[in-house]
Amino acid sequence: MKGHLLKALVLLLTLTSTVLGQYSFDFSGGGARAEAMGEAYLALSDDVYSASWNPAGLYAIEKPVLGFSWTRLSPRGGSSVILPISGTWMDHTGSFSNLGSIAFAAPFRVKGHPFVGSAAFSRSWDVFLEFSSTYDQLNLWQTQGGLLWLPETMDYRFYLEGGMDVFNMAIATRLYNNISFGISANICTGSVLRQQFVDRITEYYPITLQIATAQVNSIIEDTSKFSGVNFTLGFKYSGEKTWAGLIVKTPFTLKTDYDSVIYQVAYINGGVVDDGTDTVYFMDKLVKYEMPWIIGFGFAYQVTERLLLAADAEYRAFAGGKVLARESILINPGGDNIETFVEYDPDWQNVSTIRLGGEYMLDTRAGQVPLRLGAGYCPMPDRNSFATGEISDANRYCLSLGTGIHWSQIRLDLTYSLSTMDYHAFDGYAQRDFTYRNYRLNLGFTGVF
Repeated sequence: MKGHLLKALVLLLTLTSTVLGQYSFDFSGGGARAEAMGEAYLALSDDVYSASWNPAGLYAIEKPVLGFSWTRLSPRGGSSVILPISGTWMDHTGSFSNLGSIAFAAPFRVKGHPFVGSAAFSRSWDVFLEFSSTYDQLNLWQTQGGLLWLPETMDYRFYLEGGMDVFNMAIATRLYNNISFGISANICTGSVLRQQFVDRITEYYPITLQIATAQVNSIIEDTSKFSGVNFTLGFKYSGEKTWAGLIVKTPFTLKTDYDSVIYQVAYINGGVVDDGTDTVYFMDKLVKYEMPWIIGFGFAYQVTERLLLAADAEYRAFAGGKVLARESILINPGGDNIETFVEYDPDWQNVSTIRLGGEYMLDTRAGQVPLRLGAGYCPMPDRNSFATGEISDANRYCLSLGTGIHWSQIRLDLTYSLSTMDYHAFDGYAQRDFTYRNYRLNLGFTGVF
């Protein structure tokens, strides 16, 4: 019984470990306007969410401003897993809503010198996966009368929800003429809830040679909690029709700390049995991801009085980054605890992103109406791998559009975006192919005091 359960858990954990590895590590900022313009916002960055993009842009704020947004994520896609003896396809669709961002910024003076300070919260990235599959096979049993093939059914269900949150504390001031400077401390937090369910039903012959039904129900549950701190240094040039921005984000260690519990209940012909029934806890597990230097540059141009175009490029130095998993911890009452880590090389690559966006402003009787469009090319640090030995880039593409209505002191913005990625992984045993189609709705409010 325990051997059968272990087999089920190994298969499921092998599958989901690949899924969980597909975090985007895309620490972009918040705000419906920035998202609608394809996140090409490093040069503009002139609103309450500037701390999460280019903190130097805060200097454009002249009055206290409050903003917040609500988001809804609707993932679509599927996952195919090809094992040496079988294959299965899983559909993972769903939706969930959450606070997308909230920010406050206000100007102040220190000994007559002007500054702008800001505190902001944003959802840097979300993950949501939900799928189920059924796996059927025949097991060969040895009986006194000879060999016998008996059926076995295994049901998998998997649920994953959560994301990365970032708190930004920033300050900006004028550096020289039209050049401003800002610095932001970025505090990573957030969590991801993972639940896995395995139901295994086997028809078999016990010693009595009578057919019996053995069933094992398992639930694996854990919550990963993120933590980490880095800084963003930003510079911005503001002209009459042109803007330029430069940012540098410092490297840091992103920690994921989580506890896991496995509940197992075994049945024979519907009755609970001790063999195979247990609860197992895995406490205080820790994984560290080495996050890279990020350098970004943006440019924006006011083509006409109503039309604005922007473009960004970022370089993210992921290559050489390691993943460290804590293997053991020794409690030392007289000093620091002694931790032992296993180092894993994820074979990440350096990536360069390109983001483009535009905004056209319409004057109506009801108010000013923006029309926005954006697109982005954002490769993943992971690479595609295939059973044939082929290696290729795992590319992510984004498309967005938005509108809204603006008055003198209140702005309402609406954005709808789509991000797509196809990821392929071969681990020497199984070929896994994942299709991501994430639709996101973002409704934002900005008020000027």
